[in-house]
Amino acid sequence: MCTMQALECDYVSGHLNEWIDLIFGYKQQCPAAVEAVNVFHHLFYEGNVDIYAIDDPLKRTATIGFINNFGQIPKQVVLIYCFVSAVLVVVISSGNMLFCMLRPD
Repeated sequence: MCTMQALECDYVSGHLNEWIDLIFGYKQQCPAAVEAVNVFHHLFYEGNVDIYAIDDPLKRTATIGFINNFGQIPKQVVLIYCFVSAVLVVVISSGNMLFCMLRPD
């Protein structure tokens, strides 16, 4: 119950757009990511490594191990608009709605 209340509090609602910027938006890569201390190992970014092109079996296994253990950064979506209110969260990118949801009561 405490976790749900914390996630639904006004502070979280008011800062959800910042989290979206870190995970999917402009603060995921480049200077904005460095400034936001949101930088990860290069293997964790989608498309930075082709495991099928690694000839050395040890390097391939190690790379797959890194990705399996630590995961990959979600694909970057350049956010054009993000609206967060007490009732509605809307994220629109390049004219396409990514998600729109009603906040739970």
